[in-house]
Amino acid sequence: MTKGVAYRPRVTLSVESGHWQGWTEVEISRAIDPRGCGTFRVGLAERRAEPPEQAQRRAVRPGDACAVAIDGEPVLRGYVDDVAVTYDGQSHTLTVTGRDAVGDLIDCAATVDGPYEYAGLDLGQVAARLCAPYGIAVTVDTDVGRPIARFALQPGETAWSAIERGCRQRAVLPVADGLGGLRLTRAGTASAPGRLQLGGDDGNVLRCDGLLSHRDRYSHYICVGTGEGGEDASLGLGAQGVAEDPAVRRYRPTVIVGESAGDARSYMDRATWQRQVAAGRSRQVRYTVQGWRGGAAVDPREAGLWRPNQLVPVSDKWLGLDREMLITGVAYTLSDQGSLTELDVALPEAYALMAAPEETGDGLAGGGGRWAEVEPIAGESGGGAGT
Repeated sequence: MTKGVAYRPRVTLSVESGHWQGWTEVEISRAIDPRGCGTFRVGLAERRAEPPEQAQRRAVRPGDACAVAIDGEPVLRGYVDDVAVTYDGQSHTLTVTGRDAVGDLIDCAATVDGPYEYAGLDLGQVAARLCAPYGIAVTVDTDVGRPIARFALQPGETAWSAIERGCRQRAVLPVADGLGGLRLTRAGTASAPGRLQLGGDDGNVLRCDGLLSHRDRYSHYICVGTGEGGEDASLGLGAQGVAEDPAVRRYRPTVIVGESAGDARSYMDRATWQRQVAAGRSRQVRYTVQGWRGGAAVDPREAGLWRPNQLVPVSDKWLGLDREMLITGVAYTLSDQGSLTELDVALPEAYALMAAPEETGDGLAGGGGRWAEVEPIAGESGGGAGT
């Protein structure tokens, strides 16, 4: 965003009783898997001369359908979870929190009256069946693979858990679109409206918080079959896939039980997916920038909002980064410090599925995948982070 432009974003919370603006504190967060749905918190704190009974009341109720917009641009549709009110003779505060509609999938049962098993449906069709009772539309913008021979719901699991389980099997990202729908997608489907740069005339990074960790990484990821037979009936309990992480230099194996029946190739995909996600999450980098929009538009309102699942160029000599990164989470905040955006970024390779070559000799042609190696960043090997 152009430096020197005094700009304060206008946040509107629309509920059944009307449209409310003038919030003094705002936090709107969205992220890709695994955090699921977007959240919002808006607050108002005012000192008033009139008694509380004469103050204007903002009638917002828990359970209200709601929409949150930034400068008239919708960014979240869902429901109000909580309303907190505090007042005395001199002031009053109101804080409203809520989530987008996908929050119901995270909270609620996959089904209470069946069916409890789906046969011959692809992942998008399974997700649509599970979302239908909640009025949530499913958009599929990637290849979700072959139909699943048998997808059985586990007792007591939530709709989100079931969908996420199926997505893990197909290496697909389930992402709340923020506007009341669910999208089955891949990583990095769009470009960010700007870049992240530390220092220099065009530098926009105010703060960076980074953490490199091996706490949840393993040397070997071993995915084993369920014993129920697979999409290739000749393969059963003995089928497994093994993915190694060369960055973990001591023996640390973990065993993953396949979420549904499969074959050796699907278990290899599952093990590799787990390795790459663990590697991606082991590198936690969060940048804080001024404003909620990137780019250099003359009118800040014309620049695009920072959004999750965008690819953003990053130039950070301190962390040794000079490449495109994937935005995995975005948090817009408004407080007495002004409007800020916190951007969580990760290496795109941690989530990007690459097409596998056709295979012969095992009767399995196409339909699978292999994961690209995650490139190391500063501090990954051969010593600690730069100083």
